Amino acid sequence: MYSIEDTNHCLIGIPVGGIHMDSILADSLLPMKYVTHSHCFCTEAVPTSKYFWGLYRVHQFSNIEMFYVLQKSDSYHQELIKIEEYLFSSMGLHYKTLDMASEDLGVPAYCKFDVEAWMPGFRTIW
Repeated sequence: MYSIEDTNHCLIGIPVGGIHMDSILADSLLPMKYVTHSHCFCTEAVPTSKYFWGLYRVHQFSNIEMFYVLQKSDSYHQELIKIEEYLFSSMGLHYKTLDMASEDLGVPAYCKFDVEAWMPGFRTIW
């Protein structure tokens, strides 16, 4: 849960990684593959003058998350990235694949990649 500074609004993440929290999974069940869709919000600083970034705006975006539960395996991670890049390119979208910094990782992740596309037809909430 994230609080938006100087407001009474909060943002909540989708805890896909917590589905099997406190569970012991047999190796025979792995890998378990999930896909989720959610409408997400994040805040970002907006410049109010040349030197001051004092205002925040809320930015809305749609998120499709593919999530595997498995033993650590880079080959499965590469499979996810290839699926995402295929989906974006098959729709003719220009995209970029980002290797996320360790500070942007959730607790269950040892690495994370985001595939992002600019879609100007979607609206930003101010």
